[in-house]
Amino acid sequence: MVRRLFIVTYDIRCPKRWRRVFKLMKQTGEHQQLSVFLVLGEWKKIRKLTKLLEHIVDHEEDSIVIAPIDERVDKSLIFIGKTGGVPGPNVMVI
Repeated sequence: MVRRLFIVTYDIRCPKRWRRVFKLMKQTGEHQQLSVFLVLGEWKKIRKLTKLLEHIVDHEEDSIVIAPIDERVDKSLIFIGKTGGVPGPNVMVI
């Protein structure tokens, strides 16, 4: 199984839903910015995360983008300022 790096960004309109998404993402990936996380995982686990997120969001008001980062790029990411960095092995991936 190949683990890949994914960037997850979201715009959630309701504070209650935003907190639920934020809590799930804090358990899943490395917090980068207000609504941006890096997640290290396999496609199967990303699909599971997607299903969990689909049950939280309002499909008419909210948006989430989950994008794989090409393996050639993830080794050359540049972080400036306070960021979480790339997820390490102790980050739980669902």
